[in-house]
Amino acid sequence: MALGFEAKLATKRILGIFPRKLNLDVVMNALREILNEDFGIPDLAVQAGLRSPSQSTFTALVFIDVGLMQVSFGGEAVFYFALQKDCLWADSVTTTIFGPGFHVMAINFCERLAEKAGLELTINDETGYFTDRDFSKLKRSFVEWFGLLLQTATQTHQRSTQNHQEKSEPTDHYLCWAMDKYKPKDSLPGVVAPSGFYRLEQLREMEQNVPQAADDFFLLLPNACRDALHYRNLAMNKLWCDFRFTTDDADRKLGNEIAEELEIAAKLDPTLPFPQKAYHELCVLLERPEIELVNVANDERFPSVGFRKFPICYQVEPWEIVMPGSTPYVFDPSSGFKIEFPGILMEFSPLTFQLKEGGDANASPLSVKDIGSGDAKTIKELQSYDFPKGDGVLQQYDDPNFPLFLTCMLKEQDKKNSRQYHALIITVAAASMEMVDWARTTIVEQIQYAETEDVTTK
Repeated sequence: MALGFEAKLATKRILGIFPRKLNLDVVMNALREILNEDFGIPDLAVQAGLRSPSQSTFTALVFIDVGLMQVSFGGEAVFYFALQKDCLWADSVTTTIFGPGFHVMAINFCERLAEKAGLELTINDETGYFTDRDFSKLKRSFVEWFGLLLQTATQTHQRSTQNHQEKSEPTDHYLCWAMDKYKPKDSLPGVVAPSGFYRLEQLREMEQNVPQAADDFFLLLPNACRDALHYRNLAMNKLWCDFRFTTDDADRKLGNEIAEELEIAAKLDPTLPFPQKAYHELCVLLERPEIELVNVANDERFPSVGFRKFPICYQVEPWEIVMPGSTPYVFDPSSGFKIEFPGILMEFSPLTFQLKEGGDANASPLSVKDIGSGDAKTIKELQSYDFPKGDGVLQQYDDPNFPLFLTCMLKEQDKKNSRQYHALIITVAAASMEMVDWARTTIVEQIQYAETEDVTTK
């Protein structure tokens, strides 16, 4: 249902027949050369002197182990190229949620990268924009897509609410929510989206003016420029989904970015509804002076903003890691999900094992000590732990930064195969016993087992 395109940037063939090997160094040099280009999307804040023109338009990371290159344009606007022998290949660049302006930017980016790296570009664009370059037509197709999405979401949510009315159970739905992203732990009586939380009555109101609702919904570039809508929507996406409402260094940096983007939006277009309550709350937390909002329209769509004010959960199938929304975590294709902040590093590895044929199906399954929890850095075992679904071992480590190392193993018997177990190995490198206790009580003891079918239909 989503719109987007496929892009292939291939090496030029020798004599038009034999493929050349992709030179990643050439690609990286080309990326550095185009780092500050606007890709046909002018920045009105730069033109107005509200923002430095030297800031990079994108960032690029290469994950050699998994053969991927990640390109990020800010917020959730990220896509991946597969690093193949003779080409970069993005089989599905989904652009609809980010807006028609992002579709234009992404295509222009591919063109400039191909030009600078000496690669041949092939694009299969289902919107037709790559061929006709008609932005008005492109935007109409994006608005039509959003109208259908909104209609489907409203009907689905209404049916689900009616079905649960007698049980008085909250019904939650996710709209354009990434599969590798956390979810709020508790069910919410509405629709969760990267642009905010919407109740049924809000969805119905949005259906009355789909073009305006689409402009408010698109996360990055509703138009073919970085205008007030761009800055407000980008900031609100970060505030809803990424900001943890703490004052640690990382969150403070992100919070100031959000505040600055909101301030730019207000200065570029005072008539654009501005989230005054959320902005005030953010500035108070950061102890940041607020700008005067004289004659600035107020955005009253959301009484409260921020999914990470509350507990969240992350899927490491078939396990669900429940944690405070303030917990910093990272995810990348090469190393997966981690919890990482000063003084602690937690990693999670799911596995499945089966008891031997002919053995006692009721016998005690594997424990941490059976799989091995030590290495050359281990000095001695300090303590063991028992959990409702497993066990753990704390060891002293020969590491000045992380002198304590906790290994835990949780396991659950498969409901259909009594000899099969699903396990989760959790390793915790910690700087202090306080960090060990936090990891054990706040994270490990809260982890839940959920069968795949339950998880995917939630």
